[in-house]
Amino acid sequence: MKYILKILILIFFISTSFSLHAQAPQWIVYNTGNSGLPGNSITDIVIDSNNIKWIGVGNSGLVKFDGNNWTVYDTLNSGIHSNNIFSVAIDKHNNIWAASVNSSPGGVSKFDGMKWTNFTPNNSNIPFGGILDMDFDSKENLWISGFGLGKFDGTNWTYYKDTNSGLPSNSITCVKTDDTIIWIGTQSHGVVKFDGINWILYNSDNSGLPFNAISWNCISIDSNNVKWIGTFGGGLAKFDNVNWTVYDPNNSGLPYWYIQSVFTQSPQKIWIGVEDRGLSLFENGSTWNLFKISNSPLPSNFIRNSKVDRYGNLWIATGNGLVIYNENGVVNINNNFSVIPDAIIL
Repeated sequence: MKYILKILILIFFISTSFSLHAQAPQWIVYNTGNSGLPGNSITDIVIDSNNIKWIGVGNSGLVKFDGNNWTVYDTLNSGIHSNNIFSVAIDKHNNIWAASVNSSPGGVSKFDGMKWTNFTPNNSNIPFGGILDMDFDSKENLWISGFGLGKFDGTNWTYYKDTNSGLPSNSITCVKTDDTIIWIGTQSHGVVKFDGINWILYNSDNSGLPFNAISWNCISIDSNNVKWIGTFGGGLAKFDNVNWTVYDPNNSGLPYWYIQSVFTQSPQKIWIGVEDRGLSLFENGSTWNLFKISNSPLPSNFIRNSKVDRYGNLWIATGNGLVIYNENGVVNINNNFSVIPDAIIL
């Protein structure tokens, strides 16, 4: 009987240990000390159709991560035009586009997995080199923002500015496409909608946009075609194409007026990077939660961007590392995490 009890205890310990080992963590933080990242300042991230992550790293180039291997592309080992990658985009053919925010060397690089093609003011008619944001419309046109608005149809660049369009100024902070409709954030003037012919300016005089915003920094569109607009100084604006709603520290759980990024995981889950306050989650239209250094493993309260992969993992670009979060446990990422019990009581 004694030997049977020992065997049962051993089986219990092994099965318990295996079960705990299999439990995935909610958070994983990557930095230069535990990964192939060449720097900790993560500027942007996109995920291609093969679930491969492409990561912009400030002053350190572009990084590819397939879940196992890290590959760094910089000016020393590839044809990328600059190491200061601020914005990353992907087209429907899985070509990667990496843009620098510096005007010199400025521009955008296209990478098809084998060959690099660079568009800079020196070798093309790209309208400007310092690029703040990029997006593709349904017709495969690339749109870039910076000193005005640029459009690339695969052959030619078109330059929209305040003197030849309905743009109120040349300070364009962000661009987001909705099929063939282009939504454009500006500095100090509001948000512009462009359908290819007509320009419509939304500001605090003719819409529900907050009057106290310094700039309109970021735009995300959820699957219900609702626009979520992050502002500097005015909080978060929601536009359902009829009505406007503004969330700020006075009327919601939003902790601060300055929004750095916004990502719509679904109409029920809105992730908001709040300037130096952390990552705010607005869930089901009513619940607010805030993740920050003091209550989570986030290595920085400066959140630049977020994306969700095919397994439901949230990838977070921060000022001090790359973070993965999944409340149910991070899925399909190879890490040696194990939890060994301190004691077993029968």
